Amino acid sequence: MKEENTGKKKSQFAAILKRLAKNKLAVVGLVVVIILILVAVFADYIAPYSYEQQDYMSLLKGPCKEHLLGTDNLGRDILSRLIYGARLSLQLGVFSVILAAILGGILGSIAGYYGGMADNLIMRFLDIYQSVPGLVMCVAMAAAFGSGVDKSILAIGVTTMAGYARMMRSSILTIKGTEYIEAARAVKGSDLHIIVKHIIPNAISPMIVQMTMGIGGAILLGSMLGFVGLGVPAPAPEWGTMLADGRAYMRDYGYMVLFPGIAIIITVLAFNLLGDGLRDALDPKLKN
Repeated sequence: MKEENTGKKKSQFAAILKRLAKNKLAVVGLVVVIILILVAVFADYIAPYSYEQQDYMSLLKGPCKEHLLGTDNLGRDILSRLIYGARLSLQLGVFSVILAAILGGILGSIAGYYGGMADNLIMRFLDIYQSVPGLVMCVAMAAAFGSGVDKSILAIGVTTMAGYARMMRSSILTIKGTEYIEAARAVKGSDLHIIVKHIIPNAISPMIVQMTMGIGGAILLGSMLGFVGLGVPAPAPEWGTMLADGRAYMRDYGYMVLFPGIAIIITVLAFNLLGDGLRDALDPKLKN
């Protein structure tokens, strides 16, 4: 029986990969994401300089042989800072989305499975929570928690959890009336067992898609926090902080904001393309 289940899971996974491979834009997004991950992991070996190494003889020097993307106002190599910045930006995006999905998944599971008063209380709380603009909420959270990578992850995760809660609730409302859930209740399965073993695994596909696309949004929020001075503090090479450092020089040295901006755009676009492809691959009926 286990072998049949394992074979079925493998065939489902292979079918998902096959559908994903047919989406050329999704494959491009996946390739870019893999490259970004490799760059982040091996930044110490790829970067030509340390992200905080200063060359006082090359202050505000444009792209050249020694510094392919130029240097900033402190003589630091922009290419090296972008490479190290990929590590920070991916950390902010991935871990904040994981935190948001956990918090939102718990709230959404309780609201969707139990319904009634619990559902009303959680949904009205989320209505009030989402009535505050996301950027304002994120800035307020970051100001309250303080600066730093962990504080930024916490601020972004708490700010964006409501969307994941609503997604999980919607999925559970669709699933909980099915026959296999009724069968689990009939054999006296506990609520926790039914939620963890039966409901969440069958409701996770939409969450995976939303998490993938949410990473891009979380990276944007992290860059925004860095731009307003509430994100990762200097001299860490976070892309939003690099934009903030270069805005005073953008009239004469536009490359200081051009290259970090391009890095943010490419990263967010890659995750969005991958998420869109995963949505079609996990639920091909949507495409049809």
